[in-house]
Amino acid sequence: MGIGIGVVAIMAGAVAANAATTTYNLVELTQGADVLVSGDVHVTGNESEGSVAAGGNLSFDGFRLQVHYSSEADKHFLSYDGKPLSILLGGTVDVGSSSGTMPVLNGGFVRVGDTTGIAMQIEAQGSQNRAVNAVGSGYSEEPRIAVNSSGQDPSTLSAPGLFDELFGDVFEQFEAMGTCLAGEQTSVTITDVDKPSGQNEIGDKTSISGKNVRIHLASGVTNYWNIPIAELNGAREIGFEGSGPSSSTPLVINVIGGGTLSPEIVVNGGGGVSRNEALSSLLWNISEDVTLTGPGGRPLPGTFFAPGSDLVVNTTNNVEGQLIGKSLYVEALGEQHHHPFTAVVECGGGPGPSPTPTDSPTTTPSPTPTPTDSPSPSPTPTDSPSPSPTPTDSPTASPSPTPTHPSGPTPGPSATNTPAPPPGGDLANTGGALPPQAAVIAGIILVTGVMFTGIEIARRKKGTRRS
Repeated sequence: MGIGIGVVAIMAGAVAANAATTTYNLVELTQGADVLVSGDVHVTGNESEGSVAAGGNLSFDGFRLQVHYSSEADKHFLSYDGKPLSILLGGTVDVGSSSGTMPVLNGGFVRVGDTTGIAMQIEAQGSQNRAVNAVGSGYSEEPRIAVNSSGQDPSTLSAPGLFDELFGDVFEQFEAMGTCLAGEQTSVTITDVDKPSGQNEIGDKTSISGKNVRIHLASGVTNYWNIPIAELNGAREIGFEGSGPSSSTPLVINVIGGGTLSPEIVVNGGGGVSRNEALSSLLWNISEDVTLTGPGGRPLPGTFFAPGSDLVVNTTNNVEGQLIGKSLYVEALGEQHHHPFTAVVECGGGPGPSPTPTDSPTTTPSPTPTPTDSPSPSPTPTDSPSPSPTPTDSPTASPSPTPTHPSGPTPGPSATNTPAPPPGGDLANTGGALPPQAAVIAGIILVTGVMFTGIEIARRKKGTRRS
């Protein structure tokens, strides 16, 4: 009985290891920054409602920042020391590659890691307006950043190390997150609107090009859709059956491939879900360089998450979410609306053994037939112990321990150009530690063999005494 329960315990441990998931809260990592890149950023076009944070340099051609701001925590605007942080740079303002005036509104602050060649000036005595431009320039001389109504102390423009303080290890976590998300399998159902119910489901290998399709989400879990970029661009329209994604039912679209991304996708609320919530619950996981273009007059909804890739935005339409990348170059943009991704996503669970074992010794083999009083045809053993070791209630050997998953996100390999295989995929064994499933099988075989040896010894002893 003890051996049987031991086998079940080994299997239960494998289930726990395989079923472990990693949880990511993106808005906590980004702190609500509407643009967050590890390298350089260039912006032109109209405006962003929020802030820009970049580990490198900023250049601009016009553009406006911090069109809206709220200090309320649930609005998730980037701030520091209780002040809106409109521009945060690890590098500098590249005035040599900039033109025009970039207004920063709503009292936003500008903090720069390297102020070599630039300075912040006060408009006039008693004024709350500031300007950031080249050293030696007049207040209104362009290119410049016009920091309106902030009252910022010019000495606080210089902030070496602040970007690293706020986002120093975030991009390593982003890479691990992107890899984890890309390893998930498609879980949504896609249907063709133009086909009758019961005949309209579209399989993974069926093209959606030219089709009007609907996404069916599973309630209460993170949903995944793995789709090549050409298919996304080719669909006539992509919508949702019922309400769109929500904080409890987010959708991650794993974009396979790079190039131009121009999806005709409609995100609306409904069923108790507001449109704002739906926009803050849609994440595009991108592992290659892409250029975002808006088809027709349709906005680009959701957060575009490409921490290991270069993002280009070239659309006169709106982006309704965050832009996260290695670098960002905005060639044209209508408006960037403040809809940070606020849902919590889970990934990395993978399927465990099926069916799930219980505490009963279901793996204990059926007992051997009771021997008769006649001696066994095999040689009669003596009363002395057999050379084989006498089994105890616990197995004398156990399989290698099943590796456990980390409780939180840990740095992982950089995202590759194709999604990483899901846990438990058919990868070649390169001589490393046994995967959990192999360890479980080896443990069961070993324990079962020890158990049968014990049963055979006991049977022979019993037959000897009776004879």
